[in-house]
Amino acid sequence: MLRIIGIITLACLSLLPGACMSIILPKISSELPAANHLVLHTNPQVGDYAVQETVVKGVVNGIATKTTMTMRLEITAIQPGRITVNMMSVVDTLPDQSICYEYVVDEEGNTIEAFFIDKRTGGKTRLKVMQDQTMGYSMQKLVEQVTIDGKDYTVYTYKSDKSKEDVITIIFSLPDIPFLVAEAFTLILAESEVTYQIFTGDWLQTWRKMDMNIIASHITLKEYGNSVISASTH
Repeated sequence: MLRIIGIITLACLSLLPGACMSIILPKISSELPAANHLVLHTNPQVGDYAVQETVVKGVVNGIATKTTMTMRLEITAIQPGRITVNMMSVVDTLPDQSICYEYVVDEEGNTIEAFFIDKRTGGKTRLKVMQDQTMGYSMQKLVEQVTIDGKDYTVYTYKSDKSKEDVITIIFSLPDIPFLVAEAFTLILAESEVTYQIFTGDWLQTWRKMDMNIIASHITLKEYGNSVISASTH
């Protein structure tokens, strides 16, 4: 769930004007805390991957906006007690500027360590691991089993608790899909003025205030499989 919130945070930042975002997005991406848990499928293998598309719509300064972000998650290494997952995201308004993370998790998906990868230099920045209260609220979770068009989904519904913003996320998962997420929806009803803080190191550099009331996102699974198996069959 916290990974979903992180995706939405990046996507919300991508609603900024393109020139501004090209400067801000890489910096914020390297400063956001890493998710403390990744959802893993049963019997993960090196090469297992999923491509997810996130469409975010919002009202910014009274103007309806929309952006699309594509994320590829892939297992790149497996060692006893350690599974390495690479995540690469591209925002439609900045197609030449990808955002890359590397996570190392245990067999349950709990984050051991995580890094932001600078695609220009190959350098790694170690990230702080997010805790349940990092975003300023905890989440209430409801788990249900539903059948849609003959497919048996596990549906997770999360709702913010004691927050100034109402955050609701619904995730539809399937057991045979890498990283399990088949589809997800998030709705954020925020206060009229949302403040974005832009950091340089540990120092506050800039404040940007935006009138953003409603943010809605839709994550869909576009592709999945195993890149190692696919390569061996060609």
